[in-house]
Amino acid sequence: MTKKGFTLMELLVSIFITGMVMLSLVAMWKTSSNQTALAQRQSIIKNENTIFLRKIYADFVSASEIICPWGYSKGGIPCNNNTYIAVKEAVLKPGDADTLMRITKKACSNNWANNETLSNMAARCIKPSYVVYTLDETTHMVYRCSNNFLTESDSTISVSTLANNARTYCETHKEIVMPYVADFSLSVPPIGNSKSPELLVEYTVVRDFGEGIPPFLYKFKRYLTKKRGA
Repeated sequence: MTKKGFTLMELLVSIFITGMVMLSLVAMWKTSSNQTALAQRQSIIKNENTIFLRKIYADFVSASEIICPWGYSKGGIPCNNNTYIAVKEAVLKPGDADTLMRITKKACSNNWANNETLSNMAARCIKPSYVVYTLDETTHMVYRCSNNFLTESDSTISVSTLANNARTYCETHKEIVMPYVADFSLSVPPIGNSKSPELLVEYTVVRDFGEGIPPFLYKFKRYLTKKRGA
C-alpha cells in the first residue's frame, strides 16, 4: 500500500500562495481603514466649518452695522487685522463715522411695564449689543465675545469707546468658535453697491490628528450678503 502526501515543493507553493493572499487582505484592510479614518477627519472639519460659518452669518449678516472691517472704508477707527466687530440695534450716525446711535428709542427700565402697549414693551426691551471675533495667532483659535452696550440714559457712544470696552470685556468673556486656524479674515470686496455689500470670509484650518497621518490643510472662502444699516 502506497501512502501519498504533499511534496516539499507543493508545501512551499501553498505557503507562498497563502502568504500572498494574506498580504493582499491586510493591504486592503489597511487601505479601507485609512480611507475611513480620512473620511471621519474630513467630516469633523466640515462640521466645525459649518457651525463656524453659521455663527458668522448670524452675527454679521444680521448686524445693523459692522464696525470692523468697515471702519476702514468709512474713515472710522483703525481695526486690528485679527479683530472684527459688529453691532445690532445701533448704526453709525450720519456724517459722523465715530459715533453709534441707538435704533430703538428707549432701553428697558425698572418700570418698563407700566402703562405700555405690548408693541412698546417689546421695543423698549431691545438693547444694543456687539459681537467681537478675534484670531489669536499664538493659540491658532478664533474667539467670539458678545455683550450689550448703551445705558438707559445714553443714546449714542463713540466707536472708539465701544471698541476699547469690548476689548477689555472680551479678555475674560470669550469663547472658542473655531480651533486650529492658521489665518482668518473678514473683508469687503468692492462690488459697487454700498447698500448690499458682500462680506468675504476667508480662513485656513491646519489640523494634525497624529497617528502618522500628514496634517490636514483646508482653505475656506465664502461670500455672505450683508444688508447695511441706514
